[in-house]
Order: sequence, then structure tokens, then C-alpha cells
Amino acid sequence: MVNRVFARVLAPGIGLLMAATLACDGKSPTSPVQSAGSAKPSITGVTPSYGRLTGASVVTIHGLQFKAGATVTFGGVAAVVLSVDNTAIVVMTPPHESGTVDVVVTNPDGQTYTAVRRFMFAPPPSISSVTPDSGSTDGRTALRLNGSGFLPGAKVTIDGAVVDTFSNNMGTELYFSTRAHAAGPVDLVVINPDNQSTALSGGFTFAPAETFDFNGNWYAYLNDGNDFPFSFTVQNNVLVSLTCYEGTAIALPSSVTASHGDLIATVNGVVIFSARIDSPTSAKGTINAGLCHSQDWVGWKDQTGTARRGATTHSTGREK
Repeated sequence: MVNRVFARVLAPGIGLLMAATLACDGKSPTSPVQSAGSAKPSITGVTPSYGRLTGASVVTIHGLQFKAGATVTFGGVAAVVLSVDNTAIVVMTPPHESGTVDVVVTNPDGQTYTAVRRFMFAPPPSISSVTPDSGSTDGRTALRLNGSGFLPGAKVTIDGAVVDTFSNNMGTELYFSTRAHAAGPVDLVVINPDNQSTALSGGFTFAPAETFDFNGNWYAYLNDGNDFPFSFTVQNNVLVSLTCYEGTAIALPSSVTASHGDLIATVNGVVIFSARIDSPTSAKGTINAGLCHSQDWVGWKDQTGTARRGATTHSTGREK
């Protein structure tokens, strides 16, 4: 009886000793300790994050614990691995249909990491229209390209020259201004960062400002961030009315005639209103009359609009 009790007391200690022995010789199948070579990979970034539908885009996957022999898939399709080190894998993308896909890295030991919706297979950009489609040879015409597939960082060239470009978040609009150029039609080209491009051949025409029709009703707003609207009318190339915001009519000199695309109204040698046409339907200028005081403006012919006031007081301090 004493021996049986003694055996029960020793049994737990013997079990611990056996477990320790197995752990020391490395043969325990349930050991929680992993070797350094089996650490799980991770992805911290994919550069660039988009590529062509036809594949063959060179992409770098940034991360940790990448091992020689690692494989990579884009949307379940294997990529060609060009190089691997511990923190970067360089691959050539496979062909794939349009869309955003997961990027998966698998180390030779079978451990994987999935970067969800981290890469976009993008179709080539396309242009549907440009507004306006003509402008002054002096440049400074503000243009809007409508289309699809415009990626962040897309470039626009006018007759081969790159211009500063801004885009909307939907990839459907690009905004830019022209530079001075000789008269005649020119090509507009959009080039995405993945080098896919589209061209609108002869899509824009440069012409002298004096050739544009300045007659009509114009809607404009003060270009000070507050969007105060005003309007003016030109008939037979003569400025016949000028109305500041809230309906304040401005007294004009006896005759203000448009010449070479310019309208300049002066009172006692001081310019109270100027307009410089930059396309058949758009113009810019300055106004310093009535409540519209010392402001640049931009405007469009034969359009209407409502105030989009971004402040409660005008720069003059008057309540609106």
C-alpha cells in the first residue's frame, strides 16, 4: 500500500521529466516553439498598386519574412517571381480581367499572407469629350476632360507638351489649363502611370481670342473662394449691362467695346471691370465696382447659376 501511494506522488514528476526530455531533444510533435525559418510572411505594401490587363507590369511587394522560393498570386493567378529577399519580392504580373484583386505570398514552408484587394488590373484610359474644345492662342484656357480609367498621377499632353493636371476621385475627369500655342488643332493625350494611354486627335483648337464671339449673357463668380455670382451682357460687341451679386446694377461708361477678346471699362482712369475671353464660352477678368470690390472672376457665356457662398460675409465686411 505504501508503495502504491509513493508511485502516485512520483507519477506527475516523472511525466514532467519525460516532457522536458522530449522538448530538449527536439522530437516533441506538439512543441509550441517554431524555428526562426518558419515565421509567417507579411505584406506592408504593393508598388505600383495597379497594372495592365495584359500583365507584364513589374511590381514590388514590400513586407517581412519573405523566403527564397516564395510564390505570389494576383487574384489567384500566379505571377512570375523575378527576385526575393527578406523584405521585398519583385514580380511580373499575369494577365487578368479588370478589377481589384487579392495579392497572396506563399513561402516554401507553406505559410501564406493575403493582402486583400491590394492590386487593381486597370483597362486603358479613354476620353469621351473635352470642354471647351477651343481656346485662345494666349493660353490660360481651363479645360475638363471627361472619360474613364484615369488613374491617380495621370499625365496630359497638349501637342506633346505635359501640362499640370488635377483629377477627380472617380477617375472620370481631368482638369488642366492650356499654355500659349500657335493657332490650329492639336492632339490631347492622357498617359496613366502604367504607361497605358489614349489620344483625342485634333481634340482642341487654338485660335486668336478676337475670333471668338463675345456676344451673349455671361454668368460669373468672384474667384476668392466664396463664389459670389454676378453677370454681364454683351451685344454687338458692346458691354450693355453689369450686375453685381444681389442684383446691384453697376453704372457703365458710355461705350465699352470688345476688342481682340478684351473688354475694359474705366471710370476716371481706374479700371472697374475687365474681361479677357479665353474660349468661345469662358472668360476671366477683374471687377472693382459696387459690392463686387477688387476681385478676380471667372465666367461662362449663356449659363446660369446660383450662389455657392462659402462664408457669411463678403471681403468688404458687408453682410450677405
